[in-house]
Amino acid sequence: MENIDEHSLEFAQTLKTEEDFQNFVDTHPEIERSIDLRKKYYHIDRRFYNLKRDGILDKDFSIKYKIMLFDWSDYNTKEDFQRFIDENNIESSSVIYEKFGGLAKRASRLKIKLYELKYHIENLSNIIEDANKFIKENNIISFKHLEMSYPNKAKEFLVVKKYIDFKIKKDSQWNDYTTAEKVQDFIDSHDIKSRTKFKKSYPGFFNQCVKLDILNLLTFEEDKHFIKYKIKERFKTIEDVYKFLDENGISKSSQLDSTEEGRSIHWFARTNGWKIEFSGKPKDWSDYNTENDFQKFIDENDIRSASEFHEKFTGMYSRLSRLKLNKKVKYPESPGKSTLEIRVSKELDKLGIVYLEQETFPDLKDKSLLKVDFLIESKKLILEPGGEQHLVPCGLVMGERFETLQKHDEMKRKYFKEKGYTILYLFSNSRKDISDKEFKRLVKEYPGECYTLDNFDSFINRILSF
Repeated sequence: MENIDEHSLEFAQTLKTEEDFQNFVDTHPEIERSIDLRKKYYHIDRRFYNLKRDGILDKDFSIKYKIMLFDWSDYNTKEDFQRFIDENNIESSSVIYEKFGGLAKRASRLKIKLYELKYHIENLSNIIEDANKFIKENNIISFKHLEMSYPNKAKEFLVVKKYIDFKIKKDSQWNDYTTAEKVQDFIDSHDIKSRTKFKKSYPGFFNQCVKLDILNLLTFEEDKHFIKYKIKERFKTIEDVYKFLDENGISKSSQLDSTEEGRSIHWFARTNGWKIEFSGKPKDWSDYNTENDFQKFIDENDIRSASEFHEKFTGMYSRLSRLKLNKKVKYPESPGKSTLEIRVSKELDKLGIVYLEQETFPDLKDKSLLKVDFLIESKKLILEPGGEQHLVPCGLVMGERFETLQKHDEMKRKYFKEKGYTILYLFSNSRKDISDKEFKRLVKEYPGECYTLDNFDSFINRILSF
């Protein structure tokens, strides 16, 4: 056991009883709270909860950490909370939320408004002075404006948020910016990369640009796709958009959004407040109810993959998913491949990258040879797109199946690290067995370089960087 890495799945599987887990925590001083175990020894934390779930460990057993949760049951009235503030010299309600989250939750359950209590602001006089000075020097009009433009300063001044004096009037602040040239200088000097950031950071300024009809004359760093398709030059009015729709036979929103150019046009129209009225009406797919109905449709229309189905017949594919039949139908292209794998392979083909799929290595095996989804030998790169079953037990991957999957993932990580390969993970939460918030947390904690479907472009750019 001494030769086994404590961070590995193999070591985690040696812990089998309540005493094993408690002894491990007691002998590791860096584990002070439950979150420390989850962050520093991921596999041990997962195994502990899996054994409790499966009934192997007592469900009432809890590991005793060096820092345990406080018991706030004695705090029941407004006076109790005020006494706690005075005894601990608390400067503001944000300190309670940050340092005493359990107490803040109890106050919320008891419907006690923490911001109404009296705090010791004399301890914050220097911070209040610094905050007001910074606000004045940088023409900040609201705390939201501060968060968008200077996030680090917003965190620093959060504790005195209610004491900051925003004196600048929204109506008069931007009076000097009446031409596109002046506004463009402001955008460039403040590193505003998109219209979205401009609107969120400076809503009053943004609205003034709309009223002066100069928004379309501005250029942002993220306007590359506008420049590529000459969007601004081609579409001066909404009539130009309708002309484009007629020439290309586009009658639905999904058709327009199916290409990069179309998405650019659609977004440009929304930015300018143009509401596009599409001539096409959604088709009625209510006659398709069984697996055979959908399979017949796929065969008759020569649909090669799930991604092609979704792109060409969005409404019908949505019905297929609602009826939970999307895993049962078969496509001529890549049978057995997930939608995520198909999307990755199409992108690699488009970029002209040579790769192998479901590749095996003679010395990488458990009971049988382990496969990798994509191998790019020229870049010494492994791509592993997968679902949430790699992160948490779900669907058919439960109990021993989940532990085996984790074991195989760990074996691959160790093997390819020794061989000098890099593994990139791409996860999707397609089954929705866990919330998006929990999914993002698990991806963040998963060992290795991970991406989600939401940042697919970053995943592809990372591949190209090798």
